[in-house]
Amino acid sequence: MDRSYLFYAANFEPEVHRIEDSMRAGNVERTNIFIEKTLRTIDAVLSSPDIATAGKEEWSVIRSLVAAYPDNSPAINRIVLSYGSPFSQKFARQNP
Repeated sequence: MDRSYLFYAANFEPEVHRIEDSMRAGNVERTNIFIEKTLRTIDAVLSSPDIATAGKEEWSVIRSLVAAYPDNSPAINRIVLSYGSPFSQKFARQNP
């Protein structure tokens, strides 16, 4: 099934929550698994022909921040988490 980049973008926020939850639980292995899964989600967004160049630049920055998630400050990680929220909300509105 061919999915739009919005499908993958909408899955970004839940994946970041999983990273955060596993970090909070002190589970380094699960944190790394969720980081890798989130990076694959971002790669799917970046590989879409439908995303504009400016969007690709933004997602590339977010990808770097996700890769460094355990080393980021809590403020940076809140920004990373909030980045996916509009996509999740838009996807939910389009698919009741």
